Amino acid sequence: MAKLDIQTQIKKMLKPSTPTPNHLRSLNLSLFDQGAPRMYVPILFHYLPTSTEWNMEEITKRCDKLQKSLADTLTKFYPLAGRLRKDDLSIHCNDEGVDYVETNVNADLAEFLHEGPKNTELLDDFLPIELPSSPLLGVQVNIFNCGGLVIGIQISHILADGFTFGTFFKEWAHISQTGTTKGCL
Repeated sequence: MAKLDIQTQIKKMLKPSTPTPNHLRSLNLSLFDQGAPRMYVPILFHYLPTSTEWNMEEITKRCDKLQKSLADTLTKFYPLAGRLRKDDLSIHCNDEGVDYVETNVNADLAEFLHEGPKNTELLDDFLPIELPSSPLLGVQVNIFNCGGLVIGIQISHILADGFTFGTFFKEWAHISQTGTTKGCL
């Protein structure tokens, strides 16, 4: 499979659904975090279509639900919507937002996945943040012709390790499915 035909439909900064309270506007980084590599950790989740019959209205509803639930999740994980201060010692939790992108991919997801290891050089096309960048989190929802989705996420390693990322994604999935938060983390 040659280079994928990907068209960006939406590109914006997605802000938390509720503003961060003033007393939480600054997060000091630990000594360990201050020394963490300045890199983004990428991860891709793929979702094959649930049926052969789908329509763009259904996909639009699904994407709207993902956007809303991400904004709700950012309220609980508010540092992700902030920016690293120039001194590299803290996060300014200013609700600037996360990089959010939606694309249409002119390909079939099952066929793409079947190609497997031959397509590894194409995987970066499913990720949102062009480095270097200032958002600490980026999400790209890639919609395939068949109705399948690939959600690409990049998160700053300064702010999140594997456990934090897993906790964030689990909460986002819960909010997306139920529309409610689990309470305190």
